[in-house]
Parts: sequence; structure tokens; C-alpha cells
Amino acid sequence: MNTQKQIFEKLSKQNFGSSKQSLSSNTKRIALGLVDDIKQDAEFLDEQIVNAIYYGDERFDTLIEKVIAFQNEISNEVDNLMINTSVNSIIDLAADKLPMIQKLESVAMDLGVLPTELYSEYEWLNGNVMNAKDIMRTFYTKYDELVQTAGFLTDFSR
Repeated sequence: MNTQKQIFEKLSKQNFGSSKQSLSSNTKRIALGLVDDIKQDAEFLDEQIVNAIYYGDERFDTLIEKVIAFQNEISNEVDNLMINTSVNSIIDLAADKLPMIQKLESVAMDLGVLPTELYSEYEWLNGNVMNAKDIMRTFYTKYDELVQTAGFLTDFSR
């Protein structure tokens, strides 16, 4: 016996205080409404299951691979900067240049010329030497922010 007939039979046996004709009509409306609700819920559940299967079996793996590749790209760039360059030594490099700049200024004064006449990049070099600590303060502030935000980078600043 099909399910709909079983439901109708059970409902028709109950006394609802109305005629058989009215009961049958109400029962059909209730049953059809219930079937529509079940159908909609089943379709929604099916869509969500399809999403879960897709992500669980395939898409999450692809996203994980992308995250790992991106992490590796960032790690390589930052590690290369911190290990294979002298960026960590900027303050020391600037400090080493200060006596040379002072000597250049002294020689220029003795000759009665501007330091830029002896060395055309004097202003640029002097500015970098004088600002090295501020430059590195900004650098390490952003570097620390990157390390904290990423959560996977080695902190070479300490």
C-alpha cells in the first residue's frame, strides 16, 4: 500500500467532528501541503549535501594546496630578504658611512665647495644615513605585523 493511502486511511478513521466528505478534503490538503514541505526540505538538504560532498572530497583540497603554495611564496620571499640580504645591517651600514660623510664634508669645506660638488649623491646618502633608524623602525614594525598576521613565518628580527 502506498504511503499516501495509509495516511488517508489513518486520518479518515479519526473523528474530527465533521462529515466524511469534509474530512477527506481536509486530509488531502494537509497531506499535499506536507508532501510539498517535505519535497522543498529534501531539495534544500540535497543541495547542501552536494556542496558538502564537493568541498569535502575536492574543493577544500584545492584551497589547501593554494594556501600552502601562497604560504611558501611568502615564506620564500621573506626568508630571502631576511637571510640573503643585508637589510638587517642597515643601521650598522649607515653608522659605517657616517665618518665618511663627515670626512667628505670636511674636505669640501677645506676646498670651499659643497659636498655635492665632490660627490653628486651626497644629499641622498646623507639623508639615508641620518634616517636609517627611522627607516628600520618602520621596516620592523611592518615586518612584525606581517609575522603576526601570517602566523607561520619565522621571526628573524630577534
